[in-house]
Amino acid sequence: MGLRTRREHGRKGLSALPRTALLCVLSALGLVVLLPLPAAAHTALLESSPADGATLRQPPAEAWLRLSDPIDPNLVTVTLTGADGRQLPLPAPTARDTTLTQPLPHLDNDRYALAYRIVSADGHPVTGAISFTVDAPLPSTTPTPAPAPAGTPQPAADEGSAVLWWAGGAAVAVVLVAVAAAAVRYLGRQR
Repeated sequence: MGLRTRREHGRKGLSALPRTALLCVLSALGLVVLLPLPAAAHTALLESSPADGATLRQPPAEAWLRLSDPIDPNLVTVTLTGADGRQLPLPAPTARDTTLTQPLPHLDNDRYALAYRIVSADGHPVTGAISFTVDAPLPSTTPTPAPAPAGTPQPAADEGSAVLWWAGGAAVAVVLVAVAAAAVRYLGRQR
């Protein structure tokens, strides 16, 4: 039994397949447009003191991190590691709203990495680290003026952006529109 032409099969013949494809494409396009994209904006480090990469003329008494979302104070871990890979003991940090404060022990001239792991109020774990160098002048027998305070905190790079999610969604929408246009054009030729 061979394929029947549209005339033999009536108006529903071969054109039913393109109509079904067009309906599927338009439905998928509607879902992409109407359904919200997954949340991509997780908690991010906004600024810190010391700033990431800073060289300090005197050792800091504490470090603080300001994040984009509130922090759960019960789910915070902070470690401080010297250039030799040795972790220094730290007292418990405090977290209030979007700021994490970590008291620091006396620090010698060295490069340090302050690593953190927090759980934001939205329940997502966030990890990161800042590094800084203590380069205090060596004590001398002649009095010298007090060193200038450390520079102001610098904003950290944005880690994760909703832009990628929107770009991906836009790419999917463009492909679906192109397929829908091709299906409509095909249906127009069939008539």
